[in-house]
Amino acid sequence: MVYPGDVDAQEREHVVEWISAWRSAGEILEAERRQRLRSMTPAERRRAIDTVLAVIRLGGVGDTRATGSGLVEMQRLLARGRR
Repeated sequence: MVYPGDVDAQEREHVVEWISAWRSAGEILEAERRQRLRSMTPAERRRAIDTVLAVIRLGGVGDTRATGSGLVEMQRLLARGRR
């Protein structure tokens, strides 16, 4: 396994360049995304929203509301592990 202290100067420079390249790519991709969203018709927006909501429903997201912090359930699981 390689640890941050084990990286030589050349490798470190390569990582910095890689991060910089992805940061630039991220900005370009974000601009593209915003442009595409701005150019959508109302019908396209509705279809996109319907698609996102369908994916959320399929994934079970938002089906149930949290009624607690989960602490009691976690304690139950940990106690089961000690037995």
